[in-house]
Amino acid sequence: MSSSDVQQRLIDERRRLVAELERLRQELGVSDPAATLPPYESYGQHAADVASDAVEREIDRALELDLVALIGEVDEALHRDTVGTYGRCITCAAPIGVERLAAVPWARLCLQHQASAERDDRSVLDPAVPLSLFDDTTESDDEDDHGDNEFSSEELALHIENEQPSH
Repeated sequence: MSSSDVQQRLIDERRRLVAELERLRQELGVSDPAATLPPYESYGQHAADVASDAVEREIDRALELDLVALIGEVDEALHRDTVGTYGRCITCAAPIGVERLAAVPWARLCLQHQASAERDDRSVLDPAVPLSLFDDTTESDDEDDHGDNEFSSEELALHIENEQPSH
């Protein structure tokens, strides 16, 4: 694949991601990219609804941040193409591989270093890996954590509702 083909593919992907980000922000009512998501008016709402809406806002915010991060990765790949290091692992400079770049054009690590990075980053979970492999606690630790500190769902909802900023 030529450098111009790579650049065009990355530019097209960047345009798609920016359009998706703009669509998401429009749906969320965020006009200023530096702004946070709009506050939720909890007056008169049931505590469970407030909690549900808070979770939805967090998911939307995570999607927004993921899109911003992906755009940054595409920008980095465009820069690597410009300076002549595109297609090489940023850790060991080995070729990344045509198949990997076809699947993830902004890839910056070879398969070996990507796997190592994912093992080191416990926030990257593979659905094929049992979650128990990521659990550092024992069963007795879990029991101690929940002993006298258990809240009823009503107490938890009231706590969440009281933590909402007042306007």
